[in-house]
Amino acid sequence: GIVGYIASRTESITISITDCDADAESSITVNGTKGQAGGIVGGNAMDTDGKVKLLNCTNAATIDAQLMAGGIAGIFNSGSVTSCTNSGKVTLNSTSSSNTDTGGIVGQIRNGTILECKNTGAVNSNKTFCGGLVGRTTTGTVTISKSINLGQVIGSNSNTGGLVGYINTTTLVERCYNNAQVEGSARIGGLVGHLNHANALIINCVSQGNTISKNSI
Repeated sequence: GIVGYIASRTESITISITDCDADAESSITVNGTKGQAGGIVGGNAMDTDGKVKLLNCTNAATIDAQLMAGGIAGIFNSGSVTSCTNSGKVTLNSTSSSNTDTGGIVGQIRNGTILECKNTGAVNSNKTFCGGLVGRTTTGTVTISKSINLGQVIGSNSNTGGLVGYINTTTLVERCYNNAQVEGSARIGGLVGHLNHANALIINCVSQGNTISKNSI
């Protein structure tokens, strides 16, 4: 992507990335079991004292990774993704035994906010935790607000959602919309594949896409 990796910092700083574009002529591929790929940022490991702000960024490049893949960021820790758009296909084709995360905007998010973002690219994963906007929320407090998914979501394994594949921390999903088909083998949802936290709220969200199980019932 534009930035491969933002390292962990203990001091209170803010890093802003604004008005960046990864065009359709690019093809971002990361191989290896530790591969994290995103159209703008591959990985953000900022501590909670620091913040990373992504604003008005656009990705049209194809994203292909082994561990974490996102149209905007592969993994995003502490900060905000605002008014960002992905139209590139996001694919995770992993041989790793580790957990994997794939999302149209962010693969995995920890302690951060996604606001007014839009995904129109197809999202495909041969593993778990696959979502039209976010593959998985993991730690801290996460907010996903006023965001839209229009890209088909296909997960070969469990935990596949039109907005979020898997919620595993304090998470608010509000005023979001999915209008794309969602396919998976288990724990499939038009909005969220698997909600696994008591302090999670889904408010004023709508899904109009078909939900298809690959397993016979």
